[in-house]
Amino acid sequence: MVELRIQGLSKSYGSQVALRDVTLKLMPGTVALLGPNGSGKTTLLRCLASLLKPDNGGLWFNGLPYTQNFPWLRGQLGYVPQELDFPHNLTPRQLLEYLGTLKNISESG
Repeated sequence: MVELRIQGLSKSYGSQVALRDVTLKLMPGTVALLGPNGSGKTTLLRCLASLLKPDNGGLWFNGLPYTQNFPWLRGQLGYVPQELDFPHNLTPRQLLEYLGTLKNISESG
């Protein structure tokens, strides 16, 4: 069974604490992330998607630290923010190459 475990996760932006000692275990089909604006939901999702590095704590996927199988794990993750912020100066081909690089997909691939 797939399991995502978060232990003691903390993240700050300067003096602003976004996440403080978040600990939880997520199983398939059991997740709802609710909270008011500014409560850290987006920061948590960005840490889970490996877009942000937490200041403290750890993340485990099926018992393995995120860092142990990072290339494989990154290929398994998906993250769709509420507002997309793509580089506007790229051609469609450059954008696809950029997205492929994020997912570790080669040009032939």
